[in-house]
Amino acid sequence: MPRMSNWFLQTYETIRKYTDRPILFRPHPRCRLPEIERGLKNVYRRDPIHISGTYDDFDMSFHNIYATISWCSNPGPHSILAGVPAFVGPSSLAYDVSNDIDFLHDINNPLKPDRRQWLNDYAWTEFTREEIEQGIQNNILSFNVESASELYNIERKAKDLNSPAP
Repeated sequence: MPRMSNWFLQTYETIRKYTDRPILFRPHPRCRLPEIERGLKNVYRRDPIHISGTYDDFDMSFHNIYATISWCSNPGPHSILAGVPAFVGPSSLAYDVSNDIDFLHDINNPLKPDRRQWLNDYAWTEFTREEIEQGIQNNILSFNVESASELYNIERKAKDLNSPAP
């Protein structure tokens, strides 16, 4: 990935080839890119607001948002959770139910895949501090690894016997 400032400006140029919609720019909390939007057409900054006591400590409002563009940060999955289409990079947790970042030419007709299975899978990646302290995530992850290993052994044995796995 290029420097954040280069990526932002390249992404802006690509979006402008296909739409004049307003762009709400929300910089990453650790990379604010001061005044990068200055002089850009119809681009508005909304700095992240720290909200103490919340899960990730920053606001994530998707009210009146058409689509989200994020390489691999929380706005991608949060956008999908809010029912807003997202364009993300392949390393994003939201990639399976989003539009590929390289397909911004589809910004006016974004895909909105069924996200039910993704929501179920995503839920199993998120744990509260209390659940982590109790070791709940370790139990779930250990169970999933053991189940996958057992399934692999069954499939391997079936293959060795030249018959389909049950």
